Order: sequence, then C-alpha cells, then structure tokens
Amino acid sequence: MLCRVSRPTFRSTPGRPTPAVTASLVLLLSLGLSLAGCGGSSSAKGSGSGDKPDGATTACRAQWQDLNGPVSQHADQTNPSALAQRWDNVAGTVDHYATSATASDCGKTLATQQKAITSLEAFSAKLAPYDMELAVARVHTKATAYAQLTKAPRPKPVPRVKGKKRAKPAPSPKPAAVRAALRTLTTQAPLATQQQGPGWEQAAVVDLTSTKAVAKAVKDLKFLSTQSKAWRACQPALSLVRKAVRLAG
Repeated sequence: MLCRVSRPTFRSTPGRPTPAVTASLVLLLSLGLSLAGCGGSSSAKGSGSGDKPDGATTACRAQWQDLNGPVSQHADQTNPSALAQRWDNVAGTVDHYATSATASDCGKTLATQQKAITSLEAFSAKLAPYDMELAVARVHTKATAYAQLTKAPRPKPVPRVKGKKRAKPAPSPKPAAVRAALRTLTTQAPLATQQQGPGWEQAAVVDLTSTKAVAKAVKDLKFLSTQSKAWRACQPALSLVRKAVRLAG
C-alpha cells in the first residue's frame, strides 16, 4: 500500500521557514511514515509472532520431542549397520516438528514418522549379523579383561543329564589365544567393512517401504560378507572370543 503525503504550497512569508527547509521537513515526515508502515500496520501484523502456542500445539510438539531421545542414540552410533546417515535425516525431521509442529501434525504425519522409525530399526537389526565392527564392540570390554588373566579360568561343570554320565566341560580358551583373537578382530573388522562397501552403500539408500528391496539389500550384504577375506578371517576369532566371554560370565 502506498502512503500519500499532501504536497504543501510554499509561500515566502517573513518569519516562516523557507521552501527549502519546509521541503526537507516534508521528506523526513514521508520517510517516517514509510518506515512505520503507514500508521503502524506492519507492526500490527507481527504482533502475534511472539504469542505462545495453544494447548493442542504444545501437546503435539511434546509428542515429537519424545522421539528425540531414541533417535539421537541411533544417530550417535558409528558402526555400519547403525545407518547413522539415515538416522541423521530422521533426527532433522523430528527436530523440526518438535519446535514448529501445529496440532494437525500429530495425526497422520506423526504416525508416518513413527512407522518409519520402526522400519529403520528392524532393517538395522537384519544387517547386524554382517556388521563385524558391531560384533567386536559388543565383546571387546569383557574379552580384553579375559585376555589380561594370568591363566584360563576353570570351566563351569556341564549340567548332569538324568541317566547319563556327566560330560567333561570343554577347556577354557587360554588368555594368550584370546589376545591373538582380539588383535585379529581389531585389524580385520574395519577391512571387512570396506570389502562389504557396496552392500553398506545400498543399505544407506534402499527404500524401506519395499519388502522386496529390503530383502535384496540384506541378501546382497550377506553375499559380500562371505566373499570378504577379512570378514571370513574374523569368524573363528570371534567364535573364540565369544566363548571366553561366556565362560567369564
């Protein structure tokens, strides 16, 4: 909207401002009205920007905020089957709605996001058996403690089966053997991830709404794992370490 300022008729009268001075005053007045938005209409439009959201909107945003905890935990993980990049995208969406959702965003929109989170968790679980870095991380602390022992712990007795002679327990792995297995795992697990590369790249972009596409991604990763020299080298080492951890309790 344009603001009109009436142009005055200048007369040279003794004791009154000259036309040049009066024109300057009119220009300043015109600029002042323009900046004020013609009587302050602009400030009236923004007056509601600081208003607090209503109860329904606040409740909706709280529901989105509730998703932030579990989502951020997934996004912080670095092993390949954690699919951190995909969780970063989810986290961005959740953050957006947690601060700017309206009451209408807690119906279908929220339900769709919750379904997507469930699908991503399920997909990650299907990939986990081929994630050697994850397997090593799960046993590393207890296996390291076992490897520092001076001698192998006594194996636990085998439960007696009625009517049969009690079987002798298998000997516990030697700490030195566990140390060697850990060295293999820590050096070969990252190599296994590299050799599985195309499979992890596919997992990062596959359409999780397609059952067929998800099944193919898991199948392809399984095949690449069996073809990976490093992944195969980790298998007996992981088996030995898991046995030690199980015996150590």
